[in-house]
Amino acid sequence: MSADRRLLISWHSQGYGQMEPKKWHTWTAAQVSIAESQSVKEPFPWVGYLHVAKQLGLTRDCGWDLCQLLPGTHMNVRQAAQNYLRGCTLKPSVRQDFETFRGSYLYEVYVETAAVMPRVDNQALWIIDRHALKHWSGSLPLLHLILKGGEGVKSLAQVADLIQVWRKKGQPRHWNILGGGSLCDSAAYAAHLSGCTFTLLPTTLLAMVDACVGGKCGVNLPPWGKNIVGAFAYPQGVKAALGFLSSLSTVEVHSGLCEALKHTFIAGLREDAQTICSWFARPPVWEKPGLHLDLLARNCKVKAEVIAQDATEQSGLRHCLNYGHTLGHALESLAIARQQPMEHGICVAFGICFANHLGAALQITEPDFVTEVETLLFPILARYSRRLLVSTGLGASSADAAQLWRQILHDKKKRATGETITHWIFLRTWGCLQHTSEGYLTAVEASLFATQWQSFQQKIVQLTPC
Repeated sequence: MSADRRLLISWHSQGYGQMEPKKWHTWTAAQVSIAESQSVKEPFPWVGYLHVAKQLGLTRDCGWDLCQLLPGTHMNVRQAAQNYLRGCTLKPSVRQDFETFRGSYLYEVYVETAAVMPRVDNQALWIIDRHALKHWSGSLPLLHLILKGGEGVKSLAQVADLIQVWRKKGQPRHWNILGGGSLCDSAAYAAHLSGCTFTLLPTTLLAMVDACVGGKCGVNLPPWGKNIVGAFAYPQGVKAALGFLSSLSTVEVHSGLCEALKHTFIAGLREDAQTICSWFARPPVWEKPGLHLDLLARNCKVKAEVIAQDATEQSGLRHCLNYGHTLGHALESLAIARQQPMEHGICVAFGICFANHLGAALQITEPDFVTEVETLLFPILARYSRRLLVSTGLGASSADAAQLWRQILHDKKKRATGETITHWIFLRTWGCLQHTSEGYLTAVEASLFATQWQSFQQKIVQLTPC
């Protein structure tokens, strides 16, 4: 069956996606000893190094110097570096650290779910989101595992379990992953660690416009935050079917629409943004897909064009896809810690509005753009503002601002600048990224964040229904 829409996504990267180090951290035998002892209780023998790296405050632009370690002790710390924040530069290096990899894959969009379901496929391992089973017709593949999707699957323990299942099922060389963004992130990472190829079959709008486009996979690392562990790993292909979207809950649709809005702001697609916002009040009828197919294809193309230019964040352009995520991920992490998780796209929407609010205070973001985005987003965010305050436990006090700041310090964009500075993506206006000689990231001091968070919180409180 031919796809209704197709998009070719190209990428190239060097080694494991390391950045040019701004500084180096020299690992000592004592730190290795601590990391090895912490790894004993972890699902992989290199995880203790990740915790030590976070305790030391190491950022992605900080290289790992192993020269003082005995050669036989390099294996676990090298694996940790390859998976910490999706790759840190190592010294001494090995040849594959500098190899250039290139590739491309097709992102295919269909209307009917039957187009992505297997007729006979007993050679690959199928990882299937339980929620997607209602769309399944016929018998299940011979090699399959059914999981409950959601943020809970984004853990190293789940990745280890998936690899164990893969081994028990004969170690097939290809995985088909059918599910939402969190399941795709986790299972793709497990496939990558197993040395297998994989195909992504997203079943949520959030996964279709975000998780399955860019070649990132990975999991969270409590208590440090979201997506601390992971890799750049590209699928053989992506097949999305709009039919899956008909069974999503309202909040799942809203979450995906919020993430799609981010792309319209970055690319300056004002009409698409207005169309998407009209769908908040009147959910799309996915069975009449003409407009939806075109808009989904344009939305994915925004991210694909960024990936083609900066797949592994070497130039910093890819950081623009993190617009709204600095605060958004922090809100998500606080809610998860309180066992009251919030949907990713909803948190990102709050993060977008706050980034604009903060950008205006820095005289970066144009006031008219701030107002226009708030006019678009505040009506939908009003539905979730009370839940956000309850789930995160945040108010407008200085103590709450400090708690949020501590979480933001673990953001993967942060550079090696201590605990009083974090780094943000700002837009000046529609389709116009803030860019200086230092790149696309703008430093924000803790004191400014605290005052602006408190004033922004007042906006949220005013949105909240009595």
